[in-house]
Amino acid sequence: MEKFISKVKNDFNVDVVDYMANRDFTSVVLQFSNKYTEIVLDNIASGQSLENMAMSAWKYAKNKNYVKPFTLEPIVQHLNSHPLRVRIIADLTVTYYVIKEMVEEMEEEEEEEEEEE
Repeated sequence: MEKFISKVKNDFNVDVVDYMANRDFTSVVLQFSNKYTEIVLDNIASGQSLENMAMSAWKYAKNKNYVKPFTLEPIVQHLNSHPLRVRIIADLTVTYYVIKEMVEEMEEEEEEEEEEE
């Protein structure tokens, strides 16, 4: 678990503030920086959902064979808005790709705003 925690911190600047692991899945509570909190909340307000991003990441991981075919769908819970905290209940590999999907969505939105200016 320590390797996962340091990887998401290094790759996405997301903090793991709590977790519970068992044989089938892991429940991870993540906290995003203020910068990403605002962008994610804007994305949610414009119609995107955490659940859709999670499902997209899950399908990607399954299609690439990064997880077993019977891996359960992720569950995402929005816990807090300032700063953004979410709980992801899923296989750790799926959790990683859910975070990646959220961050990529956020970065794409940020790039579009910069181009408009």
